[in-house]
Amino acid sequence: TADEIEMGFHDVPTYRMAAESMPLIDLLVAADVVKSRRQARQDVESGAVYLNGVRCTDLDHVVRRQDGLHGKYVIMRRGKKSHCLVR
Repeated sequence: TADEIEMGFHDVPTYRMAAESMPLIDLLVAADVVKSRRQARQDVESGAVYLNGVRCTDLDHVVRRQDGLHGKYVIMRRGKKSHCLVR
């Protein structure tokens, strides 16, 4: 549920997405998951980026607000330990 997501990710860095949609590469940099667009591209190509638990290897992927869990949360993960909750 939405409350469980809030409680489970209360200590994880959070990013508020102002637009309805945003390219994945730009979102990774804006949310400080990676430091540069080059690093973001490398991580996506190597399969290190997950959106809501699903591996994303498409460099042209666009993250949409309505595709998130409960229509408002996208859980981004890079590698095993780096998480970010996008609202």
